[in-house]
Formats: sequence, structure tokens, C-alpha cells
Amino acid sequence: MDFQRIELAGAVGSKEELEVDFKKLKQIKNRMKKTDWLFLNACVGVVEGDLAAIEAYKSSGGDIARQLTADEVRLLNRPSAFDVGYTLVHLAIRFQRQDMLAILLTESFCWKSPIALGYTRGHFSALVAMENDGYGNRGAGANLNTDDDVTITFLPLVDSERKLLHVHFLSAQELGNEEQQEKLLREWLDCCVTEGGVLVAMQKSSRRRNHPLVTQMVEKWLDRYRQIRPCTSLSDGEEDEDDEDE
Repeated sequence: MDFQRIELAGAVGSKEELEVDFKKLKQIKNRMKKTDWLFLNACVGVVEGDLAAIEAYKSSGGDIARQLTADEVRLLNRPSAFDVGYTLVHLAIRFQRQDMLAILLTESFCWKSPIALGYTRGHFSALVAMENDGYGNRGAGANLNTDDDVTITFLPLVDSERKLLHVHFLSAQELGNEEQQEKLLREWLDCCVTEGGVLVAMQKSSRRRNHPLVTQMVEKWLDRYRQIRPCTSLSDGEEDEDDEDE
């Protein structure tokens, strides 16, 4: 097991800083278990592109959704790379390790209700933001029972010729024919087929409940416009021309 780079990362700093932090770091290290070291080694592995470190953590039964704590970030001592609350997936996205996402993204870590992305000039943005309110469960166990507080939007998974859209970030083992890819989509997303025979993913979003004060302020703002007298519309610019003649 390679812990040398963890030790080196924790030892970066001035002599004065090392003297102050020595006791604290020693206490943290004494509390560390084998799984904890494997997790930190996997975090460094994501940054440095070491798949073996990630596989070692996964094979030990480590939780992929585990988040870095303040003590662990302090031990790693690389603020430009690690931050409190980061998971292996966060690190893979931050350092653009697309090859690792297929290994790290498991069903338990992901939502089955998708978001819609818009793409322009090399930038992705969410068209419909995911919200936690209104869901009975999280992640892969998203609640399928709908009520008045949940809106469902159908997102097509096929093109105009009813061929499956390209699925990104698949591992070599997951690549297959269209039937296999459809099976994969149904495993990871809440899917259904419309009356017209179109395969869609069901996007669930909760309706916003504004605070009463927010509603009151919005109504007060709108009242200013409601009190404005409507202006007489011009027809084909005739009145404009008359004014110019005068």
C-alpha cells in the first residue's frame, strides 16, 4: 500500500507551520484506519490519474460517495486540489478524469431523474435545475408516486428516426448494441414509453413554494404595472405620419 505521497502531501509547509501542526497531524494519523488511508490514497489517485488506487479502495468495500472531512483535507494539505465535502466523483469532474467516471459513478450515487443540459460555445448549463424538495427518496430510489407538488417532464431518449441517442461515458464492457444500451438506460433512469411509442426519461421537479413575504413583494411590484393606463396602439404608423406632417 502506497502511503508515501500522503505523508509527503501532509508535510508541505514552512518549518514554523510544521511545528505547530505536528501534534494535530499526529493525532489525526493515529485515528486513521486502513480504509481511511485507502480513501485518501484514492483521492490523490484521482488527481494524479492512478486507477489502481481507486480500484484498491473500491475492492476494500469503500463508499464511493464518501466526502472529505476537514481533518482529511488538512492531512492532504493541497488546498488547490482538495476541499471539505469533495468525493472521488467531484475530484474526477474537477480534474477532467472522464476515464474514471465510468468506474466511480454507481447507481447509488446518481439520480434516476435526469436534468436537461443546454450546450453553447463549449459550455454546458442546466435548463431545468434539480431540486430536492418534493421527493420521497433520493438517488436511485427516487419516488415514482407523484402529487400536485411534483411536475413530470418527458425527455426523449431517441432522435427523429427513433434511434437511441448516443450514450456518453460508457466503459468498454458496457458498449454493445442498441438493445443493450436501452437496457442500460432503463437501469439508470426512470423511463417509460409514450402512447406514440417514444422512449423517454421522466424528469421530476418540485414546484417552488415562495415565502409569503416574497409573494407579497412580487405582488406589490406587479401592482405598479397594473395601475399604468394602457396606451392607444398605433395602426400602420398613420398617426406617426400625421404628427410628422404637422
